[in-house]
Formats: sequence, C-alpha cells, structure tokens
Amino acid sequence: MKIVKLILGYLLSPKDICNLNRIHDFVAAGVKCFKIEGRMKSEEYVSTVTRVYRKYIDNKQPIDSKDVKDLLQAFNRGGFSDGSLEIFKESPKNTGITIGSVFAYNANKGHIKFELKDNLSISDTISFESEDSKYTVSEIMIGNTNVKEPEIGSQIEIGRMKGNISSGDKIYKLSTKFTETKEKKLKISCSASVKKDMPITLSIKYNDISLTQESNIVPVDAINAPITKERIINQISKTGNTPFEFSEIVVDLEDNLFIPNISGLNELRRQSLEKLENIILDSFKRTANEVSIDIFDTNTIVTNKKISVLLNNLNYDYSNLENVDSLYIPLKYFLNKDYEDKLITLANKFNVYIYMPNIIRKNFTINYGIKVTGAVISNISNISMLKPGLELIGNYTLNVFNNFTATELQKLGINRVTISPELNKETLNSIYVPNVEREFIVYGKLPIMTSSYCLIGNTINCKNCNSKCKNSKYYLKDRLNYTFPILPDPVFNNSIVYNSRITSLSSDDINVEHLRIDILDETVEEINNIIKNTLKGKRLEGNIYTSGNLNREI
Repeated sequence: MKIVKLILGYLLSPKDICNLNRIHDFVAAGVKCFKIEGRMKSEEYVSTVTRVYRKYIDNKQPIDSKDVKDLLQAFNRGGFSDGSLEIFKESPKNTGITIGSVFAYNANKGHIKFELKDNLSISDTISFESEDSKYTVSEIMIGNTNVKEPEIGSQIEIGRMKGNISSGDKIYKLSTKFTETKEKKLKISCSASVKKDMPITLSIKYNDISLTQESNIVPVDAINAPITKERIINQISKTGNTPFEFSEIVVDLEDNLFIPNISGLNELRRQSLEKLENIILDSFKRTANEVSIDIFDTNTIVTNKKISVLLNNLNYDYSNLENVDSLYIPLKYFLNKDYEDKLITLANKFNVYIYMPNIIRKNFTINYGIKVTGAVISNISNISMLKPGLELIGNYTLNVFNNFTATELQKLGINRVTISPELNKETLNSIYVPNVEREFIVYGKLPIMTSSYCLIGNTINCKNCNSKCKNSKYYLKDRLNYTFPILPDPVFNNSIVYNSRITSLSSDDINVEHLRIDILDETVEEINNIIKNTLKGKRLEGNIYTSGNLNREI
C-alpha cells in the first residue's frame, strides 16, 4: 500500500458562508440571533458585515448588489458558499474583487497595464494571482495623465508594483482605504427645571419616548453671582461617549439662584441618558420561547463498562476481535457487494451497527439481508433513511453537550448518545438522563473536517470514480510536518480529514456505560491490545497521543 502526500493547492481553505440572500427567510422562520464569525478579521470586515446584515434583518427589502460587493471586498476566498463548504483551491486568502488582468508588465519600473473592470482609486490595496504580497495603489495613469479614480473600462497603468507578477495574472482589489465613519448620534431634546427649594429635574424626549429624572440638588438664593442658563446648558450638553447628542436644551430657571453642587448636573445627565438608552435597547429585544430543563439527581457510578468499536476501514479479518459489545461499520460497506461475506461473518459474531455518514447526497438501498442490530445516527435526517425497529445510537456529531439535548434525542427514539468529545471530564460526567445510555470516545484519531468534496479525486483528476484511491493512503502535511490522514468515501463523494494525533484517555473517571474506540488502520492485534488497556482504565502514552479536552477548562 503506497502513501501519498497531497501538496496541490489550498485544500483546507473553504469558501466563507454568506447567506445574505436567505436572511429574510431566517427572520420569517423565527431566528432570534444571527452569529457572524469575525475571528482574526479586520475592523473593516466587522464594520461592513455587521452593517450589511443589520440592514436586511431590520428591513425586508431586495438585496442590493452593492452590499454583496462590499461583503466580497471585505473578505472572500474565490466567492461565497451557501453552506455546502465548497473549496477554492487557487488561494487560501482573501481574493477581494477581480478588477482586471495584467496585459503588460514592466518588471524594471514595476508598471502594470490592464483594463479596469471595477472601481479603483488611490490608496486602495490590491494583490495579484501569483503573488502573496499586498500592494497599496499610489499612482494611476491613463496615458501620461495621473488620475485618482479612473472610469470602469479604462486602459490604465499603475506603478511601483514589483514581485512575482506576470502577464495574464488576475488582479484583485482587497480594500478601499477604510476610514472609520464618525459615530452617528441620536438627536434628543431636553428641558431642565431649576427652581428654589425644589430638586432639579431633567426631562428628555427622543421620538415618542419621554422620561423625567429628578436629582438631589436643591437650588438656594444666590449671595453673589447667580447661576445662568448658559452655564446650566454648558454642563448638561456634554454627552461624551454616549450615543446621544442634544439638539435642543430648554432651561426653566428662576431668578437669583445658586446651585451648591454644579457638577452634580453631570450625574443627573448620566442617569437620564442611561435610562433612555435602556428603554431604547429594550424596545429591540426579541423574546425566545422558554424551555424547561429537567435536572436529574441520580447519576450512579458505572462499574461494568461496555466496549464499542468503529471500523472506519475494513482492511483485515476482524472476526478475532475480543471483548467487543458493539461493532460500528460505515454505511458504504453495506452498499458494496464485495464486502457482503465479511459483513455476514461479523454480524454473526458481534452486534453490528450501520455507521451513517455526516453527508449523504444520493439515494441508496441497504442490504438488510445482513443482520444488523441498529445504526449510529450522524444527523437527524438519517432516521428517515432507515427501516423502523433498529436500535438508534446518537453520534457525537449531534452535539450532546447537556441533558436537554439528550432528552430531545430520546423523544426521537435514540436511547444511546455519544457525548461530544469537546467536553471536559466534569461536564461530560454531569450528563445524565434516565433510560438514555451514554457513550464516550476514549481512543482514536478524531475527524477535524468532513467535506462534501473529494479531495483525492479533484487532486488526481478522476473523471469518474473508479476507486483509484482504494489501495493508497493519503494525508495532508502542515508546516510543522504533522500529517493528517484523509479518508475518501467514493460512494458518497465525501472526504474526512483526521487529526494528526490519537486521542487516548483513561476510562477510570469517565462515568458512562459505553467506551468507544475508533479504528482507522490499526491491526487486529493492536485493537485487542487497545481494548485490554481501555478495560483496565489505562491510556496509551507517547507524543502521538493526546487527552483532547478531557482535563481542560471549558
């Protein structure tokens, strides 16, 4: 069996999801909160994406192509995905907007000529198809004339660009010089009542919202210089970092008064504006449906733990496996007649379960002539694909993080759940729902990505899948020389990328009924040894093993 390293393109650079065109449907469906991923992005990205989505969440109007263009420029890898995680192999970074292609390049002077396909102006940043660097546009010429903003369609020349640039390279605009827009403040009006022997009050009005705030400041007769309206207005008008500014301040002031603590007006203003801000924010709050979560007290210590084994590959004769209570075999093997005899042998010795994939994109017919006990469900839709009466096990992909999730899955007929490997020991041991058995993965290379895309086929250019990858091992190698195995699924045209390190945990302190062992390419002898160590509560030691999140704070 040969081992092949994939080095072509940027295979782990998925397109960013953009579902702006569906935002109105999400709002109509009752979605209460929209999450925008902005990790390690620029302030321009955060500002642009938040502004555009806020616009269409609040207003049901057709999507403006300019807003889509703004999103593309803020960040994209070869366009957007609608959630199917398409992959753009040409570049792992932001490609912005394509503004043309180089048709002439003077390497000595760094001058580039091209036909402008979109807006461009001085101080914009651009990049080139074969060059990693970004460039700031400092010079734009049409003929011998310098211009700041040439018209689209113009034949232009830009200067001082040196690097790995060639004729025919695409040119991308990454950003227009971002200037932080001045904060738009809300205009409010107010009136102050300043009268002898009475607390000073401030009344504020914004649209149809009115409020009055009373202070503990009581004016008295002035001995020397009385307070003036101008002084009061000057004190009240300092709105600073608040979202408000006064368009009008009216002061009802009695004559010859002195305010003992003029700075106390600052506190009066602060309290008034804070109250107004809370009223406005409350008007935008949406209420979600309340849910009740049952808390169960009786979580007894499990002493007799059972072993489940997932065979991601059927490379060997596994009939000699020992101490296995549940054997999980991927769906693709039940659809391939070449494996029928091997499956029958295993089903006659073990409780065999069909291990359903995360992504299924075509119809299939399972050979139920092979005796199966049940199925491991990787997403809720799997249930409708199986015949009734099978025992259903919820995979970790169902994100079992708490009792509420386990309870809801129980209502669907799932009476064993695989707790998320992202949890630590304390949290996973707190999960307990009566009549729902718990399972936890204690050994194996865990998937870090499942792609609805065949990385192998698109790299070695398989026209039609003929399982060329069947007798080879593939992996990705990162900059630290860690290798990440890739397991293609020719049946459903998917790829799974696995972690470079093997999870290996001591089961002593894990309070679940079932301990799961995930096998990628270990031999039968190695698997039996792993099972023996697991039943003894031992973990395997060494640099290739990791405890995952088990002992981390979450």
